Amino acid sequence: HDLTEQRRAQEHIYQLAHRDALTGLENRLALGDHLEQVLAQARRSGDTVALLFLDLDRFKTINDSQGHAAGDLLLIEVARRLRELLRNVDIIARLGGDEFIVAMSGQLSGELVGAMAVRIVQSLAQPYHLDGKVMHSGASVGIAMFPADADDCATLLRHADLAMYEAKTAGRGNFQFY
Repeated sequence: HDLTEQRRAQEHIYQLAHRDALTGLENRLALGDHLEQVLAQARRSGDTVALLFLDLDRFKTINDSQGHAAGDLLLIEVARRLRELLRNVDIIARLGGDEFIVAMSGQLSGELVGAMAVRIVQSLAQPYHLDGKVMHSGASVGIAMFPADADDCATLLRHADLAMYEAKTAGRGNFQFY
């Protein structure tokens, strides 16, 4: 019985350290570790890794006008929609605030990754029915790919972030490759 309690406690500590408490997605720490492993595997196998950096559109307005509880519900729903769209092997993480990361690996082409970005943008642009209210958000997505755009995690993240800002500058609700 003591061993079972100890295992539960260890699992709880692991979850606190590696999961976003609100959405249950991987957090920044877990993303870094997981992405390092994915890149190492891609180097060995010759695969491609696509990193999609998502930033929600109009999130601050929703948070300010509807309250933080409504913003939290929106973030939870975004996480649910992303889980539905992506494969079980894809990484989905919440960096914090309204920023999410999706990492895909395998034999990926720009066309395939672009098609996934379109699906993400379209899904997150659909109205959110939360707590009896209808809210509208959306997402801007920046994409960087390994090995073409970067050879390490930090650079890949930075390049995807830069591409996301280009997507926002181009009018939000779209995606841009680095």
